[in-house]
Amino acid sequence: MVIRSVANILLSNSLRTVSYNFKQAVEALSGLQSNAEYIRNHVKTNADDNSVKSITIKYLERSGLTLNDLDELSVIHVTGTKGKGTTCALCECILRRSGYRTGFFTSPHLIEVYERIRIDGEPLQRETFAKYFWKVFDELEHKKEHEYDMPHFFSFMTILAFHVFLNEKVDVTILEVGIGGEVDCTNIIRNTCVAGITSLGIDHTNLLGNSLKTIAWHKAGIFKKGCKAFTVPQDKRSMAVLNRRSLEKGCQLNIVKPLEEKISKVINTNMPLEIFRLNAGLAISLANAWVTFNGFPALQNYVVEKAIEKFNWQGRYEIVSINNSSSVCRFFMDGAHTSESLEICKDWYLKNTKFSSNIKVLVFNATGDRNVRQFLKILHKCHFQQVYLTPNVAVSKQMDDVKEPIQRCQVFKRAWEELERKTGFKADSISTCVDVSGAFRKILDNNVKKCDVLVTGSIHLVGAALNVINIRKTNDSS
Repeated sequence: MVIRSVANILLSNSLRTVSYNFKQAVEALSGLQSNAEYIRNHVKTNADDNSVKSITIKYLERSGLTLNDLDELSVIHVTGTKGKGTTCALCECILRRSGYRTGFFTSPHLIEVYERIRIDGEPLQRETFAKYFWKVFDELEHKKEHEYDMPHFFSFMTILAFHVFLNEKVDVTILEVGIGGEVDCTNIIRNTCVAGITSLGIDHTNLLGNSLKTIAWHKAGIFKKGCKAFTVPQDKRSMAVLNRRSLEKGCQLNIVKPLEEKISKVINTNMPLEIFRLNAGLAISLANAWVTFNGFPALQNYVVEKAIEKFNWQGRYEIVSINNSSSVCRFFMDGAHTSESLEICKDWYLKNTKFSSNIKVLVFNATGDRNVRQFLKILHKCHFQQVYLTPNVAVSKQMDDVKEPIQRCQVFKRAWEELERKTGFKADSISTCVDVSGAFRKILDNNVKKCDVLVTGSIHLVGAALNVINIRKTNDSS
């Protein structure tokens, strides 16, 4: 069954008019087809690529909006394999600090679903999210033609974001692509002022193909006639595809250099400097292009520098310390989920722990069709003394919910043990856990020495880890 019946988890209409309930909204969202289910079904049925956009438009119109309504939004559209969230977030920060009212749609969320839709840099409040949610959800429910006639999770969230941005009358919409570009739900937008493509790599091969050329083709699908298009330096094969697609789409593509080192000196971030400079250079170009496109005054350098200085994007190269009963453990968290990004993550972790005598610990998970054996091969070079493999769940409530993810973790465990046999370096312990809370409990309560813990492989895993850390800190302070 693609969509579970939502009849048992919805409040009555009369009750909803009195109180927009956030918890009920999250439960209703969980009844929609997940992104993973959608991807499996899309590939299995060989669905027509155009159907993704046409179906999204169908539900958009049922929700009460038209493409003409979306034309009122002034959009900066960003895709890529690595760094698109960071680039979008920094671009939003620059424009907000320059005095513009910003709407920002990003994915995935780390802890709460409302983090995906932001106004002026702040996630929607629970009450505000619930208010907009029920307005859209009820409209779609009312117009269903059969039991399962609802958009999947990401499509619904995209449509919801458009409602929010139009109602909140934002000056600029920063729109992060979900997967790919050409057939992504966000690509129903027609009024794209500025388009950006971050670094490309191999990911989501079941939808985008297994070569950089096919991936570049999909990513360039966000180009629109007359828009200003930008990308960071790419390999020759990808660049050739991007240039050809920009000509086909009727826009000029510009290659952006990394941020100048003299500006980089104000950066206060744990992110590897070369990566930040790459993403920041693109973000600044996107922001500058948007104000130029709309005939607004040029951005002030001091505003840009202040945005860079104060910038923070949670869950990306983040370091958090937790006081244990006997020591302090450092948690290095990054949602790297491609071979290229894991190489960078591995180097970042080793650089920050080079002179540390702490126990090296890995907490890992990966989802989808990713090359996990290659991921583990990269991470094995860190010579972790303890390895914990866990589903992307903060606290598991029912074993049935994590049965399949735990089986995947057991596969990862066997792959890690195979690496140990080949290389000769063995960890002191390798464990599969039912949730992140269980892994952290073992790390913090069983170790008498300090630990340097790397949490990586999935942004969802990082979100679960941050959730556990927040819960633990709250309990410790109470």
